Amino acid sequence: MNTIENIISNIEDARKTNKNPCKNYASKEGAEKATKEIARKAGMYFDTTKQEAHYVVMENKAWGRWVGAVCLSQLQHRKSYIGGYVGWISNEGFNCY
Repeated sequence: MNTIENIISNIEDARKTNKNPCKNYASKEGAEKATKEIARKAGMYFDTTKQEAHYVVMENKAWGRWVGAVCLSQLQHRKSYIGGYVGWISNEGFNCY
């Protein structure tokens, strides 16, 4: 499975019922900055060592915009994972995988 294609597909599916299913940016740099910050916050929230979460930034060619997603599964498999409400990242407008 191609993770990037899967995330883009999920975004496009959500777009059918939601005009703006996630935060999106005109530039790769803008998406990188915002996604890095939410990954940092996720690390602060979920990890006792405060290491940022893994994330990806990709272009959604259908929109001509850039989006980011945070890897919750990698974060949850850390020995330093302490749990918490995983939905807050989505509530902030970012995708998770």
